Amino acid sequence: MATPPDFTSGQILTAAQMNAVGMWLISTTSFTTDSPLITGVFSADYEHYLAVLRCTSSLTGQYTNCQLINGTTAKTTNYNRAGLVATTGAVLSTDSSTTGTDGWRIAGQSTAGIYATMTFFRPFSTAETGYSTQSSYGGNLYSHAGVQTESYSATGFKILAAGNAATYTGTVSVYGYNN
Repeated sequence: MATPPDFTSGQILTAAQMNAVGMWLISTTSFTTDSPLITGVFSADYEHYLAVLRCTSSLTGQYTNCQLINGTTAKTTNYNRAGLVATTGAVLSTDSSTTGTDGWRIAGQSTAGIYATMTFFRPFSTAETGYSTQSSYGGNLYSHAGVQTESYSATGFKILAAGNAATYTGTVSVYGYNN
């Protein structure tokens, strides 16, 4: 097992020491809006990205989704996804779509809290982008994976409600990493 780097204040760091860090915080964005845009976080600097989302929604009853963006323009077609949902009533169900126009599922909506990790695989490349998410909201569990099947170079992502006009309040931190 590799030893994590240990730096001291004022230390001059070498490239080898910096490369040992592994995952790098790109940005933390706070928001209160119906469609938070997380812009400028994907680039050629990293191959893959991990986003940690903590938020609430003003409404319940629908889904919280994610779309890739380039600049501020959302990619609104060709999302394929499959996933499992376990609810507080011990109900296990599947959720899939092969012609998705509303992006990937992150979670359901919850006024109590949505907690999610989202992994984006090669979003800045001009190949399809892979995606996976694990989340909890209101005692329910989501696990989803999918692809955006077109050649599309994304620079960020958008969080949005599917089916209603919920407002989201929270933060998302995005980390970059390479293989």
